[in-house]
Amino acid sequence: MSDSLAATIAGVLKARPSALLFDFDGCLSELTNEPGSAVIHPRNEAALQRLTGMVDVLGIVTGRAAHDVMTKFDTSGLVIVGNHGLETHHRGVHVEHDAGVDAIAAIDAAMAEISERLTRDKLDAGVIFENKRLSASIHYRQAPNQKQVGSVLVPLARLIATGHGLRLTEGKLIVELRPMEEVTKGTAVTRLVEEFDLRCAVFMGDDLTDVDGFLGLTALRAAGVIESLAVGVIGPDSHARVAETADVVVTGVGGVADLLEDLVQELER
Repeated sequence: MSDSLAATIAGVLKARPSALLFDFDGCLSELTNEPGSAVIHPRNEAALQRLTGMVDVLGIVTGRAAHDVMTKFDTSGLVIVGNHGLETHHRGVHVEHDAGVDAIAAIDAAMAEISERLTRDKLDAGVIFENKRLSASIHYRQAPNQKQVGSVLVPLARLIATGHGLRLTEGKLIVELRPMEEVTKGTAVTRLVEEFDLRCAVFMGDDLTDVDGFLGLTALRAAGVIESLAVGVIGPDSHARVAETADVVVTGVGGVADLLEDLVQELER
């Protein structure tokens, strides 16, 4: 299966300049209860090293802060898009989107308020607050009562976020506070296409925020701007929208590793 898909991807990547883009968590790294403990799968790391130079743009498009991903492995040859498109790091140059910078104070205030409410209601056990400056995440994967916490946290965080001029998005046992301006993985991949004058792009992702990237590439393909392929990485708790909006799917981080190893062989031919 992965060898035939690898051939398909290699065919798409023949159009130059080309880009091969990935989410990090659930795609290159297994999902973990503690965000800080995530590590790139060794096989994926080795494949990325070999893919450097085989495509014109090799990049990570993630909800993590850019500097966070850059501590996980050698990203010196990659474009790192962090905070769902609110920051980009490439060849030593770091750029932050104005919408994210303008939202820093609101994010700080909203996170403090949500934390206070959950603590007051004794629902904070196992909940991890991750302030990434330009956006923020609240993880409840480790909560002993996930359903109860989620049923309170999601509407509470949405109400507080709105009150601070922010918007709320959801993922796998996570809610995220983001600027009201629509900066997403979809706008991020569109910007990369424009910046690098790309003729093709392949994007792999596993979560709802990656759907924005899939839809962005699909729209560019429909408009005749680029050739593209959206690869959904499917796990046991994947949202249905991931498979629905992807062009093709693989199973889990191990499936990504198999695919990348086969892709290296295809591109070396």
